[in-house]
Amino acid sequence: MLALRPTRFVAPQSQFSGYGSIAPWASPPPPEPASSKPSLWDWYKTLQEPKPAGPIESAVTGLRQNAEGMAVGGALGFIDGEFGLDLKGKYPIDGILAFFFYLWSIRDAGKPEGFAADLRAISQSCSTVFAFRKTRDWRENANGKAEAKSIPRNTDPIIAAGEAVGVKVPA
Repeated sequence: MLALRPTRFVAPQSQFSGYGSIAPWASPPPPEPASSKPSLWDWYKTLQEPKPAGPIESAVTGLRQNAEGMAVGGALGFIDGEFGLDLKGKYPIDGILAFFFYLWSIRDAGKPEGFAADLRAISQSCSTVFAFRKTRDWRENANGKAEAKSIPRNTDPIIAAGEAVGVKVPA
C-alpha cells in the first residue's frame, strides 16, 4: 500500500522555538488578495506620469528653440552693427548677457511656471556668439590679420594717385 506524504512538515517544539525560525519548512507568507479593478485614484496617477514626447511635440519644441536662438543672434547682430559687442572696447556684452541669463535660470529653476529652460537656451546662444567672436579674433591675431583691422588705411584711389605724383594731401 502506498503511503501519502503530508503536505506540510511541522517541526517538533523545542526550547529554542521562541527565537524565530530559519528553517525551510516555515510557513509561507499569506497569499496576496486578488487584484480588483483599478480605482479612480490609480487612473489619475497614471495621467500624472511623464510620457515621452512624440514627434509633433519634439518638432514644435525644436522650432521654438531655433526661433529663440535666431532672435538672440539677430539682437546681438544688431547691437554689434550699431555699437559693437565690446562695451568700451573691453567688456563683452554677449559674454555678460550669457552670464546673467545663466544666473537667472538658476534662480528660476524648480518653479512650475518658471522659464529656466528658456533662460538657459538664451544663455547658450549668447555663449555661442561670444565663443565664435573670441575664437575668430584669436585666429585673426595669430594669422596677422589684426593689423589690417586696427590700422586705418587710405583706400581712396584719387588720394593715392595724388600722393604718388607728389601732391601733399591735408589730413
